Amino acid sequence: MQMEPGESLRQRPGRQIALFKKLVGSASWWNALRRDGAKVDVESFLADWRRRALIYQQQTRRYWLYPE
Repeated sequence: MQMEPGESLRQRPGRQIALFKKLVGSASWWNALRRDGAKVDVESFLADWRRRALIYQQQTRRYWLYPE
């Protein structure tokens, strides 16, 4: 989804918004974008996603075909 400068996320059609949520995988990210716009705290989301990824890796490690 490409946006023009100054275009609001709120102006996007519903199916594009739904696709964005699916691609990003986070409704909380979408809600933060709508609420905070360009001032959204990207680093806090990245840190949370990294933390969750690490937990997932630790929980699934025993099922890996090629462990590290």
